[in-house]
Amino acid sequence: FATQGSLETFLAMHELAEFPDDLDAPAVRGYSPIQVLAHETAHRWLAYPFFRSGAANSSALLGYQQAHWSFFFNADASLMEGHLIQDNGNGTFTISDATKRYSKLDQYLMGLRSASDVGPLFYVQPASGTGHVASDVSSPSDIGLTFSGTRRDLTVNDIMAAHGPRLPDVSVSPKTFRQAFLLLVRPGTSPSTAELEKIERIRRRWTEFFAQATEGRANAVTTINTNAVLPVISSVAPTWGSTFGDTQIYVSGSNFGPGAKVQVGGVEASQVNVL
Repeated sequence: FATQGSLETFLAMHELAEFPDDLDAPAVRGYSPIQVLAHETAHRWLAYPFFRSGAANSSALLGYQQAHWSFFFNADASLMEGHLIQDNGNGTFTISDATKRYSKLDQYLMGLRSASDVGPLFYVQPASGTGHVASDVSSPSDIGLTFSGTRRDLTVNDIMAAHGPRLPDVSVSPKTFRQAFLLLVRPGTSPSTAELEKIERIRRRWTEFFAQATEGRANAVTTINTNAVLPVISSVAPTWGSTFGDTQIYVSGSNFGPGAKVQVGGVEASQVNVL
């Protein structure tokens, strides 16, 4: 994609016309266009974790495609097909909300919270006859559903026992994510004014929603800086070397990008690595 190696992920979000002009209206199974974008964006991190159960790892938290939360996991209404499940205290459970936010566990897996911030977790081992399976996807009609089952408690430590701690951890993980919105059109055609206005409204709403859904712990930067960013050199080591070359030089500073070139005395360095 001509990004010189800086592009980490991309999303293909289907045709713009697939999403309603009203960005709060349902687009896919009750998801608004912005919630669809939030869901697909989060697949960079979610939802894939197993947890240690006895001597083996369990996938009981996972549902559809083993890449979304289970229908029976109390996922705090996670945008990743998650439900908020109320324990009624009598062997029954009620779904009280669905697909609204990035949960505390989501945020831990995204590198936005420490493990100690997550709190207790539970899923339900359903009784027979619930009419649902773990891989069922969430729907607004699920809210209010009551079913029977057995509560199974766990903590994020059980997830860490299966996968190890989240790396990089919250102290050094990225909190700002640069995203560009591209509208592709057929060769020889141009986007309409209405299409450009629509994708601009989506872009603006997305930055607001992402900050809200992460509880202010992360932000999406979607503007494009068209100004050239010049490299800044803070130090060069060593400050001397043989005139025959073959001296390894360390140049420290900022704004060094992939494909950077270095010249010493008008002679281009033979091998440059940007760290």
